[in-house]
Amino acid sequence: MADKNKGRTSDDLRAMAYDVVIKNPPSETDLKVMGLEKLVHELQLHQIELEIQNEELNNVQRELAMSRDQYTKLYDFAPVGYLTLCRDNSIIKANITAMKMLGLKTGDIDTGRLVFPRYVAHEWQDNWIRFRRNLFTSREKQSCELKLKSTDTSSFIALLNFIAIDNELGEFDCCLVAIMDISERKRMEEELEMYRQSLESLVSLRTSEFENAKIQIEKDIIERKLIEENNIKIAEDLRQRNAQLKFFNSKLVERERRIIEMKKEVNELCIKVGEPIRYVKPPQ
Repeated sequence: MADKNKGRTSDDLRAMAYDVVIKNPPSETDLKVMGLEKLVHELQLHQIELEIQNEELNNVQRELAMSRDQYTKLYDFAPVGYLTLCRDNSIIKANITAMKMLGLKTGDIDTGRLVFPRYVAHEWQDNWIRFRRNLFTSREKQSCELKLKSTDTSSFIALLNFIAIDNELGEFDCCLVAIMDISERKRMEEELEMYRQSLESLVSLRTSEFENAKIQIEKDIIERKLIEENNIKIAEDLRQRNAQLKFFNSKLVERERRIIEMKKEVNELCIKVGEPIRYVKPPQ
């Protein structure tokens, strides 16, 4: 109904009211008795206009209430924590997710005593103070990572996004804060970093081992070349010595043969002169 009546002017409403009056005209007796036909007609038109306007307003209010309820549910049950942080560090509003993250109860917000730094881990307070100095100096979206703690002493790493909110006077005195628990992501990043460092150490170790093996292989190659060169020299020396031995052996064989021939000649001369032979062949 509200969708159909959106954008209607006063003339449109009067035309609708006129149609209603035409369809339900007052009795002639009443008009004659009152003598105010025109006035009654105008009053009826005005009354019907008011009724139509009232119906439209009721429909709009119902739609606004439904939208408000829907957005309230979206706000309260969003997987991201939302809270409103004022310039004095007070928390004036928080959705259900943010309250669970910080361990808050339903009535805690209404006390007006909740201050955001109370939920920042002690070792991260300096980070918050440095970030807080510039938080209310710019309307641009700002982000930071903090370690937050709950009232039950549990803690988690959070990514916080801050967006400026103006009050009714148009002054920038509050921020809408979106809180996301990134503890698991941080844990995975730390594991990946440890894995990366482990791989780098392993690669460095293997590289060092490879370089050492390469140096050792190069040394072995040089030593092997030296050994081969030395072996070649030794082989050449042995070849030369062997050649010399063969030469001397051939000379000895020749000398031995010559001695045998000379002994034969001496024996033959002894036989000719009638003397006994001097060289007797040794028994085999």
